[in-house]
Amino acid sequence: MDKRLLTVKEAAVYLALSPITLYHLVYRREIPFVKLRAKALRFDKQDLDKLVDNLKSKTVKDAEKDGTLQARQDMVAGVLP
Repeated sequence: MDKRLLTVKEAAVYLALSPITLYHLVYRREIPFVKLRAKALRFDKQDLDKLVDNLKSKTVKDAEKDGTLQARQDMVAGVLP
């Protein structure tokens, strides 16, 4: 059975971050977390996966498919406000 909720240390390893960086992200509310008790933070592995997916940069091919490349080119060219 795969664990769904990760401890700070486990989440830090999973995201390749230091635990201190993870605490900073929690403090700034930049990462979703679960607070079980006063000092018991956990991180939902599914939320971490979504966060990583949202932070991925798109390839030019992906941007062409969803139209964001053309919108960006139009904005740079002054076509869009």
